[in-house]
Amino acid sequence: MLSNHFLLKERGLFDLSKSNIDCTSQLIDDVKIVAEQAIDIASVRLQINNGTKVLPIEIAVQEGYLPNSFIPRQEWKIVNAEKEQLMLSPKCCGKWNLGKYIGVLQIPNHLIEPLREIIGTLNLHIDRLEDNISKVSLHTKYQAIIENISSYLQNYTLTPERTTCLGVHSHQSGLITSTVDALRFLPNQPCVGLHLDSWEKAPLKRRHLSKNRVCINIGRETRYFLFINLSLMKMFEMLGLSTAINASRYYRGVELPAIFMATFPDYPVVKIALEPDQAYIAPTENIIHDASSLEKQELDMTLTFLGRFGISPQPF
Repeated sequence: MLSNHFLLKERGLFDLSKSNIDCTSQLIDDVKIVAEQAIDIASVRLQINNGTKVLPIEIAVQEGYLPNSFIPRQEWKIVNAEKEQLMLSPKCCGKWNLGKYIGVLQIPNHLIEPLREIIGTLNLHIDRLEDNISKVSLHTKYQAIIENISSYLQNYTLTPERTTCLGVHSHQSGLITSTVDALRFLPNQPCVGLHLDSWEKAPLKRRHLSKNRVCINIGRETRYFLFINLSLMKMFEMLGLSTAINASRYYRGVELPAIFMATFPDYPVVKIALEPDQAYIAPTENIIHDASSLEKQELDMTLTFLGRFGISPQPF
């Protein structure tokens, strides 16, 4: 069977000879992590691995993934001081960079615990995840709890526009990556692997202005956010592509994550540990990302909001 890398090349989706950067295991300075004042960044426990791998069709089907999905390799190590300095932005970072900053927040427990209490009273099923969302959202106290959390998140909004609650989501424990394709492949819902969101379907040149999201850990165990610390335009440049020549071909940039990971399989993935009541802010329409429930024993439960969020109160 032809490899994913070979297929991409045969289709003319990239030409490695035009890339201006060799395959590398070294982090490049681009996307930054910003922790709010209440969080000691040392407690976030940043880890890094040695790259990604593609799942051929047979293995993907066995493991519950879409064919040719990319997943992070599982050789993780704690980030050293040099790489930590490269990835972290000072807490007083001034103007928030919507497309390149990942925030780590501490949400007050008194806002999240009522939601956990609802979940604790329900008989949630590990094999019927879509039913879990309905059970939680139809509870009589759910809407009031969401409104309280939404009001608190106004402290992090960068613009006057309304934020959107995307609701509660549940994923199985023990997954290397947890995002599933719940729309096209019901009822199987295979995992999609490391990916790029495209809610707004923005063109490549405006991806950095797309809405970002807040995703709160409403479970009782640590969960992990995975990402490659490169913006979509940085990947475009590393692949040796030109806005003058290639921008129309990659108009929305949705092909770039697969091309990048096939071309640079040794480029590291970063893993951020998020404790209960902690949340990330991430530009998921501008970076390769996913979440992991690999070390969890219980269902992975999250609450997500879409908007334009940042730790700095200044508008972008």
